Amino acid sequence: MIRPEGLHPFHIGFVVGDAIFPPGEFAIAWAGEKSPTDLEHILDTTLGSLGVSGKDMNETPFLSAYDNKMLETEGRHLSLDDLRGLTEKKFGSTKLIDREAVTISDGGHKGTVSVKDTVVGSVASRRKGQEQRDYRVTLYSPFIKEPGDIYRFQAKGGTPHEEMHVAKGVHWSFGLKHESGFVRSIAKQVDDAFKERRVSFIGDEVMKDYTGSLTVIGYARAALLTSLYQAEKAGSLSFKGRDKERKVLMPYDFDNAPHLALEALVRFLHVPGKKGLALPNDPRQGMAMIDGYFIGKKGFITPLFRELYSQGMVRRGVMVAHKKLTNYSWAVIQAFEEHCYLRNRRFEGFALEFPGTPYQTVSIVFGNRMEEKSVRILYDDHFKRPYILYKDYAPHDGFARRHHLNVDPLLKANLSVDIWNRRFPVKTWVEEADHYSGRKALCHIREPTGKILERAHDHSTIGLFQGIKKKTLKADYIKIMQDARMQ
Repeated sequence: MIRPEGLHPFHIGFVVGDAIFPPGEFAIAWAGEKSPTDLEHILDTTLGSLGVSGKDMNETPFLSAYDNKMLETEGRHLSLDDLRGLTEKKFGSTKLIDREAVTISDGGHKGTVSVKDTVVGSVASRRKGQEQRDYRVTLYSPFIKEPGDIYRFQAKGGTPHEEMHVAKGVHWSFGLKHESGFVRSIAKQVDDAFKERRVSFIGDEVMKDYTGSLTVIGYARAALLTSLYQAEKAGSLSFKGRDKERKVLMPYDFDNAPHLALEALVRFLHVPGKKGLALPNDPRQGMAMIDGYFIGKKGFITPLFRELYSQGMVRRGVMVAHKKLTNYSWAVIQAFEEHCYLRNRRFEGFALEFPGTPYQTVSIVFGNRMEEKSVRILYDDHFKRPYILYKDYAPHDGFARRHHLNVDPLLKANLSVDIWNRRFPVKTWVEEADHYSGRKALCHIREPTGKILERAHDHSTIGLFQGIKKKTLKADYIKIMQDARMQ
């Protein structure tokens, strides 16, 4: 399969400090933490209520498809035994269904759990016992009282998937000379700009922006957090004199939306090509797709994380798995990033733009905490060349008179500021809630300026590359806009 242009997500979810909390992993962990009896009751109750009590069957297409198949072929609902069969095919074991996932070292799974700064637990592997032992997980500072406590949280151990650390700036590889050289060149330019007081940070901070690691709170870590959260809800956390206002750092509560968790579980266990399923399409459900399923869904985010999100303490970000930046588009992105850094904005990670639409894509995020705005770099097969998306969060009269985006975002692209005729209004739209920040934003897209295209040419000629001329890039942008207007 030919990989499309742009940045491709590995996970989507809340980002807290250096960790991403994907909802798909937590949904599966929620199921794994239930006893078989409880899970069977939840499954039966959920299937009985689909289409009733406001639960739309279109919200759970995979779960409904499997259930409908059982109703048509065997005259019964999907059962826990059916989920056991799917689990055994995937893992060679039914432990995900038949064994409660977590044993906490301090006091046992069902007993009172003492609240310490460190919690250690064992999480059952989902595979055959002889193939994999239980995972040992350690959570540091998983309880918070003040919002700032979230930055103390760390997790160690778990599945091999969780032990993988991905560089925050994974779109530039330090194994490629021209890419590592680019990052180092920005650091040097920033040092020079700092001496001239044009920026408020130094080159070492640029290196940390790109090379710092992002870890996954995946199945095992999520299961231990879920177990602690369930103990908190049951009142079985013993604080031993500590402030009882502390809460478990838990982003999702699927007790309030079990149909969403069961849908995620079935997607996770699903094997493409299964006969008799009435699905509109049948792609392999990677974890990024399962995380993406939760976009626009309601009722599963905890009050704690809703509050943290509204306060700007956490964001919804993306962990990037792969990139494809061909035909010197990487050079334009480098020129954009250089431009941002030298204007006192720093790389902040990756975000999802136009979520839940045909134009959904991953952006590169830059910002300055002193500004009420964010800068995003857009590039994929649809845009064909990199563009800059500006998001202004400051209260603005444009919020009242600007329309929401209901067309191809390319049709909203503006000329670069160096050739823009000010007699024409800037094409903008209002986003009620930016997926990354949750804030209302006045948005507009611009083509790169001539200076940025010149710098793209400079970057494109480093090393053994033949390079691309500024006029060639400019012609590309003109053609892209012409083609967009004709469609």
